[in-house]
Amino acid sequence: TPDYLDVDDDNDGVDSEFENPDPNGDGNPDDAQDTDGEGTPDYLDVDDDNDGVDSEFENPDPNSDGNPDDAQDTDGDGTPDYLDVDDDNDGVDSEFENPDPNGDGNPDDAQDTDGDGTPDYLDVDDDNDGVDSEFENPDPNGDGNPDDAQDTDGDGTPDYLDTDDDN
Repeated sequence: TPDYLDVDDDNDGVDSEFENPDPNGDGNPDDAQDTDGEGTPDYLDVDDDNDGVDSEFENPDPNSDGNPDDAQDTDGDGTPDYLDVDDDNDGVDSEFENPDPNGDGNPDDAQDTDGDGTPDYLDVDDDNDGVDSEFENPDPNGDGNPDDAQDTDGDGTPDYLDTDDDN
């Protein structure tokens, strides 16, 4: 179906009209919303937040009416997962939590460090040690990338992924 006849141009489960394709209403989409700032407007972008998980797999419209007013918001911060760079609000951007190892956009193979059935990018306690990841200093410089994460025992596994971080 050509885009001009398609209510959901990028097939992400959110009708294009709800992806702010023309904020100023002049009929020209040059000012269309681009949540991730990578140059493709949301209404044409299969991964609106550029977190490595295609928007369609982030439950943007559970009741399937095209309107994302019921979109999944795992961390309850008011930003739906399909627009949220840190879906679980643990201080580590979802893209760095290995949400899609095979790169096909579908998180069915997402990293689940503790094996509890909740992938790390949606899990508030990635290692299931009873301490939420956000309190294990996963990103001291606050840039969303855990390359500087605290590793108390120096074993090469950051505390937020290490069940025995004092060994």
